[in-house]
Amino acid sequence: LNISESVNEGSEAVSKAIIDEDLTITATSAHHDPRYVFCGRENGTMAIYLSNTGQDLYCLSDHGLNLAITRMQWSENGNMLLAVDISGGYSVQKLIKDERGNFQHSIILQNSGIQVQQVILSSNADRLLVSTADDYKLYDLGGALLAQEKVKELEAPRLWTQHPTNLDKLLMITGQQIRTFEWSHLQECSEPRIVPLLDFKTPMLPRLSAEATASGRNLCIYHAGNSSAGLVPSMRVFSMQSITSNANTINPAANFNDVAKDIK
Repeated sequence: LNISESVNEGSEAVSKAIIDEDLTITATSAHHDPRYVFCGRENGTMAIYLSNTGQDLYCLSDHGLNLAITRMQWSENGNMLLAVDISGGYSVQKLIKDERGNFQHSIILQNSGIQVQQVILSSNADRLLVSTADDYKLYDLGGALLAQEKVKELEAPRLWTQHPTNLDKLLMITGQQIRTFEWSHLQECSEPRIVPLLDFKTPMLPRLSAEATASGRNLCIYHAGNSSAGLVPSMRVFSMQSITSNANTINPAANFNDVAKDIK
């Protein structure tokens, strides 16, 4: 690995290179204070780094030897950090910055040995959604099970994402539909909306990813394609105003398929 990062701070540019296979960074999440960034590593460890120098400041609780961290999510509400590793294990830890500027951390939840497909922490940092191939479950941060739904046979793969404009809701993208759920007890709260993610209809899409724009006004959905099935990569932007409307079918506001084919 050779990572170089340059950040301008006044007239000074700082650059730091990390060359250490054990410290290969595999996931990041920004702290609400732009001076800090959380980094998960290939060897299962996690640390807080200075964003302007690349220096690692504090080590956090790890996930075990060689369990690469694949996803991290920081929630300013509650000061909670979610981390997911390559085996499907996950942890939630609480981080508090004390009066001396040091971070104190403690494990709130930790689970291993299950093959999770996705884990999401609610924006209010009081709910945790755990999605597997068999079901999806909603927990509070005390570990109590609040809701559970079994996955129907031959159901299309699912992607969950936080609703960009309503912190009390989340979206599930499955097949070529967007469905809206309440965070409180995972109840569906609107009729499914059809979203044309491909130029032809198929219920089974490759792995999806979704990201809201910074303003929250649009949702970008990307799928990686499947060469054996003749599916090319696609990236389309949908207006949140249209998603929350009463329309049965939501057409994309923009199409970036030319960009999608070059995403690795």
